[in-house]
Amino acid sequence: MNSLKNKLMAGQRSDVLESLTPQVRNRVEALRDIQGKHDELDAEFREERAVLETKYDKLYQPLYTKKKQVKDPELGEEELKKFQEVT
Repeated sequence: MNSLKNKLMAGQRSDVLESLTPQVRNRVEALRDIQGKHDELDAEFREERAVLETKYDKLYQPLYTKKKQVKDPELGEEELKKFQEVT
């Protein structure tokens, strides 16, 4: 089994496939098709995740700004109370 794997990794893919029995070759083709569908779903997932990350980055930004302001040593107690009332 390792020699087959080594041949596949070495780029001798077509030679290896030709040496397989028709039953095994059919299984390899079926697995390729399934992996292709998986890859398509994964690409869709990554696109949707990127959209969500962008959306939430925009939603988080005002909170990050407020956190930065609260950490400012120049912030007075009255201003700090305003932040506490809002949250």
